[in-house]
Amino acid sequence: QLEMNNKFEDPDFGYGKKSANSPHALSIKQREILFNHKFKKPYLEKTRKMMCIQAYTGCRNSYIKLFASANFKKSGKLTYTPKKTKRWDIEVVQPLHPNAEAIFKEVNFYTGEKYKTTHQKYNPYILDVLKALKEEYPDTGFTADFTSHNMRDTFISICVKSGVNFKSILRWSGLTKYETLDHYIDLDDDFERKEMEKTYI
Repeated sequence: QLEMNNKFEDPDFGYGKKSANSPHALSIKQREILFNHKFKKPYLEKTRKMMCIQAYTGCRNSYIKLFASANFKKSGKLTYTPKKTKRWDIEVVQPLHPNAEAIFKEVNFYTGEKYKTTHQKYNPYILDVLKALKEEYPDTGFTADFTSHNMRDTFISICVKSGVNFKSILRWSGLTKYETLDHYIDLDDDFERKEMEKTYI
């Protein structure tokens, strides 16, 4: 007995445009603090290292526990084939950042045994880590509104802000299109201001 207008008869009814999640990245300084801080609680320390693996390699959270010695056969490099882009035959070949290498060395380049935290637990634990860092470093702008996806944003955004060429970032991130890459880039106000200063005469 509902009265409905004729909008539901429109061919495009029900086909809304999916909006992309806005990128949300840690700053270069925040990532550095994340790497150097040590937690006494084991679950926080484990989560911190998982966040660092993502923030220094750009891998998706589901890959953290999949790395083994075979992924490090090329000296000083991380190589793997992302399942999400497997159909394009994309292989990530990434020179290892020293901080990422240090974490991998701790587990003898095999993450499967150490980092088994489920996705359902990982995201709440990330918030716990960030809440603790926000309290410990109140003047550094930490906020407790990040997910594992944002650690990938962090890696890609810091690459862009550091002036890394886009082709390398695509290869390191396992992406195929610049349009997709753009969904991960979060440029903060301070960076934008410094970029504008480059145009001053």
